[in-house]
Amino acid sequence: MGETNERDAHAGLTASIPGRPLSWTILGIATVLIALGAFVTTGEISGLLGLWGFSMIAITLVVYAVAALWSALG
Repeated sequence: MGETNERDAHAGLTASIPGRPLSWTILGIATVLIALGAFVTTGEISGLLGLWGFSMIAITLVVYAVAALWSALG
């Protein structure tokens, strides 16, 4: 019975690991924000869009690394 619960918990974790559609959507939005900041907008808003885009990419990569580490240890 304990083994079944462990499998269920592991299945829930692997479903949340990046590489799933949500991660690709976030990376796509980040790319669009960076492109808008570089080619469409000017002034302070372009820097803000770029900062948001690069922050979203960095956060997604950190979450991926933490989830992969958690999965390897768990």
